[in-house]
Amino acid sequence: MQHQVAIVTGGGTGIGKAIATELLHLGCNVVIASRESDRLKSAADELKASLPPTSQAQVTPIKCNICNDEEANNLVKATLDFYGQISFLVNNGGGQFFSPSEHISSKGWNAVIETKLMGAFYMCKAGKCDQSSKKSKCLYVKIIENPGREIVMGSEAPCHQHLLP
Repeated sequence: MQHQVAIVTGGGTGIGKAIATELLHLGCNVVIASRESDRLKSAADELKASLPPTSQAQVTPIKCNICNDEEANNLVKATLDFYGQISFLVNNGGGQFFSPSEHISSKGWNAVIETKLMGAFYMCKAGKCDQSSKKSKCLYVKIIENPGREIVMGSEAPCHQHLLP
């Protein structure tokens, strides 16, 4: 993973932060993105501190609301400006409500759909900016909590034809 670059949306907490940690420890440079700048900065500091002193991997926090097409484009552009490439896009950003579905309001449901569906779409669409790289991949992290409280993870790739090898 040396000299690879990953964007991890939702990289400031939870599963996104864990994915960023693993990528960094494998030697990958990682851009973590989130709407919460304080949480993002704190996560970046924590991730940097966890790296061995000999590691050349870098973590870069960039504030981004993936539900905003322009911000998604800016995240990709900033990553390309800083690192010159994007090797992986981990679409992990999302929000959910920890309640039975019958208690989720329409507004709440739409917020989840906007983030998980439209946010992933905007990020994959923004990834087309890196048309010069045939090595880029897109990973969509799908987290499903089922009634037995088991967590199921899966991935779907590619999200965009320009991210195909």
